[in-house]
Amino acid sequence: MKTIFISRLQLAAKQLGVALLVLVVAVVAGCGGKNSQLNTPITEGGANESWSIKHELGTVKLDQVPQKIVVLDTYLLDIALALGLRPIGAPTESPGKEELPSYLKPYVDYDLTWVGARNDPNLEVLAGLEPDLIVADLQRHQKSYEALEKIAPTMVVSGSGAEDWKTIITQLGEATRQQEKAKTVIADFEQKLEAGKAELAGSGFRAVAPITLYPKSIIRIYTAQSYTGAILQGLGLELPYEAGGKPFEELSVEAIGDVKADAFILMQSPEHTADVIPEEYPIFGSLDVVKSGHAYTVSMEQWLFYRGPLAGEVIIREAIDLFAKS
Repeated sequence: MKTIFISRLQLAAKQLGVALLVLVVAVVAGCGGKNSQLNTPITEGGANESWSIKHELGTVKLDQVPQKIVVLDTYLLDIALALGLRPIGAPTESPGKEELPSYLKPYVDYDLTWVGARNDPNLEVLAGLEPDLIVADLQRHQKSYEALEKIAPTMVVSGSGAEDWKTIITQLGEATRQQEKAKTVIADFEQKLEAGKAELAGSGFRAVAPITLYPKSIIRIYTAQSYTGAILQGLGLELPYEAGGKPFEELSVEAIGDVKADAFILMQSPEHTADVIPEEYPIFGSLDVVKSGHAYTVSMEQWLFYRGPLAGEVIIREAIDLFAKS
């Protein structure tokens, strides 16, 4: 009787162990099934690994891939969209003007919250979005950095130089664990430049000068060190003006006659240069290049302000249209 009783106890314990094992497997399988339905980006590194990205004002540390990103300038929205991200918040170009640039509208097919003007972001609206990453501009938001950091991890970047967007998209790729996608965007852009260069190879234009005619006879001329100039140079065009490594320089109207260019690209704006009529501009209107019809007006905003790869693609297409057919 004693032997039978012990055997029954052993059998019961064995059955209980099997039942517990089945339960554990079911729970694990259930959890795995649930997670497999999440749209989580593939990351490099372990699930519990944190990573850091150096930026203009320090280092931002992340322990999970940001899902709710806010950008604080239009050019940053351009870069984020090019990377395939969907920022939940972005600023307006100017107070009260809640409208995307036309070239970005096809990329924003979701609800985007306006977070104030790019020069003056609304911190209350920002906080209400509960972002897990803010991307800010050094020139515009340095004074707001500490306040932004209290809302969410903040990465501050500088985007005014010739190819700063490549640095920024690389940083944003690191932050979102999409380093390879960032490299692909850069490589694709370089291919578009090479294709455009081939199209312009047979045109009669070599030296082009991108400029802005401002009221009161002030002219700003851009060099190969500017965002616009770097794209034009990548298309095989020469920029005849140098400014000691600076992206632009302001000239007196008298000095524009000394610029040796086959064509001028006038980057003008209804908002910033509304009263300027190029043909009537002092001295400029009498230049032979201008009188021969080789002064082309383009959008200042599109060619100067947005400074991302998507805006750059528009510039490439427009430059080809201007010079390959002229």
